[in-house]
This record gives sequence, C-alpha cells and structure tokens, in this order.
Amino acid sequence: MSYKTTILSTVERARRLPTILGRTRSWPLALGALLLAASTASVIGTTNSAPAFTNLALSKTVLNEGETVTLTGAFNDPDPNQRHTLIVYWHGGDTEASQEFKQKIQLPSGQSTFQVSHTYADNFPVQPMKVVLFDHDLPDGANDNTGGMASDTEFLPFTVKNVAPSLPQPTTVTSSRVSATQVLVKIDGAIVDGSGDTHEVRAAKWFESTPGKVTTPCTADKLRYHCELTYSSRQAGTVQTVTLYVKDDEGASGARNVTVAILDAPDS
Repeated sequence: MSYKTTILSTVERARRLPTILGRTRSWPLALGALLLAASTASVIGTTNSAPAFTNLALSKTVLNEGETVTLTGAFNDPDPNQRHTLIVYWHGGDTEASQEFKQKIQLPSGQSTFQVSHTYADNFPVQPMKVVLFDHDLPDGANDNTGGMASDTEFLPFTVKNVAPSLPQPTTVTSSRVSATQVLVKIDGAIVDGSGDTHEVRAAKWFESTPGKVTTPCTADKLRYHCELTYSSRQAGTVQTVTLYVKDDEGASGARNVTVAILDAPDS
C-alpha cells in the first residue's frame, strides 16, 4: 500500500466513524476513534528520514603543518527541501581539545553538496576526522509527533606531519661600534614553519661552531627572531660568518649561515 493510499484510507475511515458509531449512540467511542485515526495519519505524514552521505573526500590524506586541505561531499535526503547543518571536527571528534577546532556550516534548503577548507597551523596526534550531517525538523507547531533532527556521521583517516623549521632570506644585519672596545651586531629574520610551533634560535659567532659549544641565545616569537652578538674592536673591519640554529617544540631543527660585516666606525 502506498504512502498516499494509507493516509487517504485512514482519513476516510475517520470521516465515516461518527456516522457509523452514532447509530449505536456510542459518541464517546466515536470521538476517541476519530482522535486515534487523526494521530495515526499525523505520524505517517511526518516521519523524518535521515540524510546519508553519498560522497565524502579530502583533497589529500597526508599533509604538512601549514598546508590546507579541502573537504568535498554530497548527500541524499528522502525528505525534500529540508535545511542541513554540517559539522566538521578538523582535529578529530573524540577529545575535549578537538572541540575547539570544529566548524559548523549551515547549508541552505535544497543544497546537497558542499566544499570547505581548513589550514593546519600545527601537527597533532593521528586520529580520523569526524564529519556529521544533521537535517532540520519541521517548523515549530507542525504537530507533536515530529521526529526531530536525523543525522549521518563519517570518519576520514588523515595525517598532519611536523615540518623542520628553516631560516630563509632575506636577513637584516646591522653592525655598529658601541664602545671603544666593542662592536654590536644585530640579526633579524623570519622562521618558516607551522604557526602553531614555538621555537628556539641560537647564534654561533664563529663559523662551524655547534649549538652545544659557543652560541648565544636569541629571541624568537611569532615566526620572527632577533639576535645580538658582541665582537671586540680588533675584529672591526673584517667579515665574519655567523651560524644560526633553530629548533621547534617537536625537536625538528634547521640552520643557516649569515655573513656579517663588522663596522670600523663608531655608531653615529
């Protein structure tokens, strides 16, 4: 029996009940039967079907921190013209911390496809991305038997890897005599890495010095660094090679050499 036939037959029986039962003077029974029939028709007419993903894919499943991934998808919902809400747990969905990185997207009525992107500032422990799709129930006051929201949930495996930091060009180098016996060299530059990492930068005054030997700590914050080195006046007028070392909070490291000209004139 079809959906339409079921409702029509139920309504027709409800219409005829007062006449049939009235002949036996059983109006209370007739009224109860009428209400039951109406409730049955309402339930049949407002059952909410769950949406279901028909396609769900990531532009890449392995990426480095700092890169962007795009999630595309499509779904089907047997109930026409419903609105839907998409919730993407970019860092997984089973931990309290991952709730901070969820994104909620309201889809307009009739739209059954979507595309959304996210940039990962830092790597994190491997866990599947959680994607949830909700539909919306009927308008308030439709009836008391509305099924409410229905949903579909999928998990997509992916990995965000840590990347070793680097110290690219250009680098700003200034040199000035600060006293009769000292020359101050300042070095400023950028750190290329995931924006979620913290960094330690050290400078070696002498070429091929290692971080464990003669190095000077620098300041590093928000992917920028600043180093200050002091040379004696007898180095004035020479060119030195400074080695810079950088390490992120995951232990990955990088290095580069910077050429420094030691000025032979006092700072003006």
